[in-house]
Amino acid sequence: MYRRITKSLRRRLDQVRTRAERGASTVEWVIITACLVAIAVGLVVLITSVVNNRSAGIF
Repeated sequence: MYRRITKSLRRRLDQVRTRAERGASTVEWVIITACLVAIAVGLVVLITSVVNNRSAGIF
């Protein structure tokens, strides 16, 4: 799955680089970065929740 995502992003980046307009590339990178940050925050919240629930069961 990681390779497929990476391959897709590289293909998209190559397409953007061949176009004359450069502004779209920056916007796309901002969107990609925002999505990755949202996924990371979601994982932190999920892991924190699981750890807190399991630790509450210990005491």
